[in-house]
Amino acid sequence: MALITKAWAKVLGDYSLGKASPPGTGNVWFALFSQNPGPDGSLAGEPSGGNYSRLAITAAMSVVDPATAISANTTYLQFATASGSWGTSALAYWGIMDTATIGAGTMRFYGTLTPPLTPGAGDAPPFPEGTISVGFKIID
Repeated sequence: MALITKAWAKVLGDYSLGKASPPGTGNVWFALFSQNPGPDGSLAGEPSGGNYSRLAITAAMSVVDPATAISANTTYLQFATASGSWGTSALAYWGIMDTATIGAGTMRFYGTLTPPLTPGAGDAPPFPEGTISVGFKIID
């Protein structure tokens, strides 16, 4: 399950309380990390070589289901084929970002990859339908 970052919670909270304009509704990208981004949305541990690039996911994500408060990818997604290692540590975390630029932007949500990935040359990490999800906890 995804966790919301402090930065994105502030944006949504301020907007919800009439204190700010609506947040940007542009595209979002799926990023991988070897270090836990945590609630601060740290970008440490994002790969930067081996043909790694963030994965555009906007068109693949469903709208948030009003009954479950969850959005998930509705199509099979796959990263570009690695031309080399994407780091010396396993990629155990993911984040949803507001820019395609590696090492930049604001993380909106983050979570844990199970199992962690260790892409090497020739690998193209897949994310089948329903494996990327973001939800909001509803308390009855």
